[in-house]
Amino acid sequence: MSAPTRRSGDRPALRVVSWDFKENPPFDAIELFVNELLRGGTKEIGFTEADMHSDEFALVISDRSLTKSQLADAWQQYLDTFEPT
Repeated sequence: MSAPTRRSGDRPALRVVSWDFKENPPFDAIELFVNELLRGGTKEIGFTEADMHSDEFALVISDRSLTKSQLADAWQQYLDTFEPT
């Protein structure tokens, strides 16, 4: 599952990628977004593991290091748009 990129003013472009602990990480989705950021001229890429308190892993990828507040906001947006498959 991947939440959409958002870019608005000084807000970071970011994506949350999650996967079941029994599966491999979605490397293709991660690579695609990282390459998208690099093509856009990003100078720094931040990776933050999100604690899902479940049997899933999640990774927040952004075009900068995130503050705790930005990470919490990204995580809440992800939870609000999450649709189990």
